[in-house]
Amino acid sequence: MQLKHAAPNQPANNMFASNRIGMTPRMALIIFLILLSQLSGYLISKASFFGGMGMSLFYRNYAFLKTWWKGAIVVFILLMALLAIQAQIQQRVEQAKRIQIIILVFAAVGLYFTFSTFRHDLSYRLMGERFHLGFYLFWIGSMIISLYYIFVKSPLIPTDPTRVQP
Repeated sequence: MQLKHAAPNQPANNMFASNRIGMTPRMALIIFLILLSQLSGYLISKASFFGGMGMSLFYRNYAFLKTWWKGAIVVFILLMALLAIQAQIQQRVEQAKRIQIIILVFAAVGLYFTFSTFRHDLSYRLMGERFHLGFYLFWIGSMIISLYYIFVKSPLIPTDPTRVQP
């Protein structure tokens, strides 16, 4: 079977134009999540003066967030875990789109509760807007993962009906 390529002056026949440079949409998503994690880690590390003092004196278990790359690694690991879990759901569950929509709603609710907590709890209000934006970016990244799997189709892995499940 021959693959048809788009003419150089015509757009590619897929949702993402990243295939022109030999990149799959999933790889483009991972690169985007790397950049989002770096920005999120940087913003989280830029807590206000009082927020930094609070992390140093009272909340020492969060002191690692004062270093941008440590926060970025934590955010990236969490986003990659979500990506892996949602990839398994997409490949193994017949109603994957519904589950992805439910996960998207949970992420939106998580963003709302994070926003609400940052607005109403004094200790979080003192952390500053840049700190807040870093956590909002995490939730936005998780929503982007869900949207990716809602709009990009992947084949369902067939199960072998003759195989006995243990």
